[in-house]
Amino acid sequence: MHSDPNADQLAFEVDGAPTPNESSAPSTSTVTEPSAPPSSSASALDALLNEYRARATSERAKGTLFEELTRLRQSALIDVKSAMNAKLIELNDIVTSDQQPPVLSFKQDGTTYTFESPDDKGSGVADKDLSLFDLAVFNLTPLPVIIHDSVLFNNIEKDVAGKLLELHKQSTKQVFIAFDRRARLRRHIGRRDREGDQRHYTRP
Repeated sequence: MHSDPNADQLAFEVDGAPTPNESSAPSTSTVTEPSAPPSSSASALDALLNEYRARATSERAKGTLFEELTRLRQSALIDVKSAMNAKLIELNDIVTSDQQPPVLSFKQDGTTYTFESPDDKGSGVADKDLSLFDLAVFNLTPLPVIIHDSVLFNNIEKDVAGKLLELHKQSTKQVFIAFDRRARLRRHIGRRDREGDQRHYTRP
């Protein structure tokens, strides 16, 4: 039997094949994973993110609340204006037939208001309008007492002033009025100091 010389060569090459641990083994590249941040840094980052989210939420909530407050304020001012102007018309028609009632109005943002007579800027009309304003507030609110000084009535027409006094007198609340034209207005005042009457007309 003849041996195959190539088999010995093949066996030699197999037997002599270098092992993977030998220096002749081909090198392989190693991929390094990125290192995780230290736990303290991660906690600080999370805290900053949470703070940002909370602030953003707070800003949105504040904007929503401001819009709601603006809407409620505008609605309230509309109600006040409507109630006051209706009462001013009612009271003005009682005291005079030839003077327009004063008008109360607010700016849209509610920061300022105007109160004036549309037809007459005289001091007598202005005082009459101020008296009507006080009476309207007195009638529409729980305000328990009203006090007027004589200065308010000095420039008002005598008949109008007398009717204003009658309106004060009709109130079931406390009314204090000081005036210096008692003799001239006596016929408009009527009986005073009735038993249990809480209205007091005094002279300065």
